[in-house]
Amino acid sequence: MPQSTPRAQIQVFKDLKIDGNFFTSMLKCETEEEGDFDVYLMEHGVMGLLLQGLDALSRHVNKLASGTAVGLGAGKTMQFNPLVWLAQFMLRNHPGYIRDHRTPMYVQISDLAAAERGRRTLLRQQFHFQTVWKSMASENGQLFRSQLNELMQKMDDAWNLEGQFVRKLPDFGDMIRTATTEVSFEEFWKVFEAFVKENDLIRTMAFEEAHQKRLQAENEASKAAEETARREKVLAEVMQRRKSLEEQYSTISSDVYINDMLSSIISKGAFIESDNGIPAEGSLPLQGEHIMLICLLLGVWGCPCQPDDAVSAKDEWDSFAQEAWEKWLAESGPRNVSTSGVDANGLKALLDQDAFEAYLMKRQGSALQEDEDETDVSIVEVKRVLDHEYEFIVEALDQERGELLKLPMPEHQVEDVRRRLEKSREPVLAKVDSVSRRIIAVLAPKLPQEPEEQVLAAEEEGGAQEDGGS
Repeated sequence: MPQSTPRAQIQVFKDLKIDGNFFTSMLKCETEEEGDFDVYLMEHGVMGLLLQGLDALSRHVNKLASGTAVGLGAGKTMQFNPLVWLAQFMLRNHPGYIRDHRTPMYVQISDLAAAERGRRTLLRQQFHFQTVWKSMASENGQLFRSQLNELMQKMDDAWNLEGQFVRKLPDFGDMIRTATTEVSFEEFWKVFEAFVKENDLIRTMAFEEAHQKRLQAENEASKAAEETARREKVLAEVMQRRKSLEEQYSTISSDVYINDMLSSIISKGAFIESDNGIPAEGSLPLQGEHIMLICLLLGVWGCPCQPDDAVSAKDEWDSFAQEAWEKWLAESGPRNVSTSGVDANGLKALLDQDAFEAYLMKRQGSALQEDEDETDVSIVEVKRVLDHEYEFIVEALDQERGELLKLPMPEHQVEDVRRRLEKSREPVLAKVDSVSRRIIAVLAPKLPQEPEEQVLAAEEEGGAQEDGGS
């Protein structure tokens, strides 16, 4: 807090003349290795405070000699120690805690010290200047006067100062007095050094902030590169796993279609069902190659019928195989399939390549959720369903890119999409796998009721109001 000071003390302080001349007289030509302690002492107000303390100490000693002193050292029972007295004075008058008539002086001296430190920092860049000079100079080691501004800009860029340095500079080409259009580095440095010593061009803090900004930018770039490499590695691993599963699925599916028993399930209404470990009436055998193929398919779908460390493929429909089948139905299968065993609807769904691609994309999305944030998935608006000879195709608008796409859609989603396109005004949105260019999911409508249900609800509400009115 500001403190009141007697006029006599203020006058004594003014007589000390702690100003710019005092600051200059206290400077020493120290090297960087010596630590610039002269500047440090001025920055923190130590030299100015010490001068005040020495002046106050001398006046106190005079009072002791005349017998008019009061306070520490005034009595005869205590021996006076000038160092202790000076230390106590400096503690009591520390510029970091005292705010009085001396505060502007401390601010001025600190600012002059910051300017001096900036000058020293700049002049110690001579080797850096010389290195850039040599990269620009001709064979004789000289630069044209017109190149000096370019030199200064290069230095500003090298220090990442963003113009803080070059904006305060004159045209040194006009300041160097030589008869030729070219100048040597020594001629330039002589003029530049003299100009720096007379002016406050840039502070050390600007160099430090620019350096920290550069380090931060380099650190962020390094982290971004590492993150990109990590994501690419994760994506490559996931895609490799996905490719492997697709190849396994394709191979097993081909074997399924040429297996007589499984073909009979697809086309002749056969089925597989267990009744406490024995085939149910009319069921195909519970052991054989056909069971092994189904278990292999379930494993590719992420619902294995046996542990991962099993030596041979499972070829028996037991409780573990039944659990795997029920798990697959719950996670990926259609809703109209019986859980008691494998029938035509269930096997066809197990062989549905579109559904399998959707499962792989869902699995891939889970693996890359933290890394990719679904960057491989885009949202499209389904416009209409097209009839195709072999598969169902939809026209969908990618609003982000402004493209009209033709995409395959899983069969089990077609009827629901057609119904929503015909009866609802709400856009039908779907997720598309950017890798396989397939629709992997149709987003649920935002409205809680289907359009028909909304109409019925509105009619019932209207009827109720009429009854109430009558």
